[in-house]
Amino acid sequence: MFGNGHCYGRFMLWPGRADVVPLQTRLVAVTLADQVGAALADAGVGPAPEG
Repeated sequence: MFGNGHCYGRFMLWPGRADVVPLQTRLVAVTLADQVGAALADAGVGPAPEG
């Protein structure tokens, strides 16, 4: 995750023994990333809003 020119972390999703990560797992990962992004935005972390 990048904000205001800084790297704050990253999420890695590994398929394990499967060739493809299941859809439900991918949906959970996207939801978690969205929640972290919202929390960072509320905390004032990241680029300044335009306008």
